[in-house]
Amino acid sequence: MAATTVATVLPVGYTTWARIAAGIATFLIAVARALDFGARWRWHLNMRSRYSVLLDRVDQTQLLPVEGRAEALSKIYEDLSKVRTLERGIPGGGSFSNLTPGSS
Repeated sequence: MAATTVATVLPVGYTTWARIAAGIATFLIAVARALDFGARWRWHLNMRSRYSVLLDRVDQTQLLPVEGRAEALSKIYEDLSKVRTLERGIPGGGSFSNLTPGSS
């Protein structure tokens, strides 16, 4: 993108059409990057799904016998801790780890 920007603003002997093409290319690259619903979008959807599943499991503990609720809640808390470790693995967020929302 820097090359197309430089080609657009440098006062060199480029023709007008070359500058227009470079400007359009710069704009299209910026739009493509701004609207990229790639890995980051999927990551957010997967994380939302994981948290929704945990909330559903919390609601389902009301259906368990009183004796089994503490064990079920402790397991949910362990799973919540695992999901929270995935928060640092957002794609494009600097130090991206290889952890993905679908893995353990």
